[in-house]
Amino acid sequence: MTQIDQSLLDDFQKESKNLISQMNDILSDCEDSPEKAPLLADYGQLVDRIMGGSQSLVLSLSKETPEVSRLQQIGNYSALCKAVGYKTSQLKQQNDFYNICVAFLLDATEVLEEMTENLFESELQNEQFEFNKTFIERLKWVSDQFGAEFRASVAVVTPENANQKQNEIDELLKKLGLD
Repeated sequence: MTQIDQSLLDDFQKESKNLISQMNDILSDCEDSPEKAPLLADYGQLVDRIMGGSQSLVLSLSKETPEVSRLQQIGNYSALCKAVGYKTSQLKQQNDFYNICVAFLLDATEVLEEMTENLFESELQNEQFEFNKTFIERLKWVSDQFGAEFRASVAVVTPENANQKQNEIDELLKKLGLD
């Protein structure tokens, strides 16, 4: 790996740590406070930066770089966190489900933090991060609870893309090998 590649990876890891800290602050603020649901759109924007950074690195690094596989997984996983964050930001009058989603996002953010912290672990670089079975079941359950009226990004929903967003989380699960 070149020195430039290592520098980019180090910067990504450092920036991700900072973003995750901000994401945790938002989640802590939102915990048990359904009236603060709109703040979760900010969470979605922060995790989107991690997603974008990891995807950019995948495109710019040599495919032989050991971290590429882990970066792809971080990008796909971040997309799941982003989708759940944005969808949760739109919840109204569903306090119990909101609290479940925030608790899920707290756990999911902890997993994302572990993934980024372990980016350089040599024994993990060529392997996919192993997800806890209970976590996967919770993710699928949360995903199934959202109706078609919930958007998974800042995009405006039009009749043309309404059906596309329903399957977004399912597609991301497939990319992570969790279908």
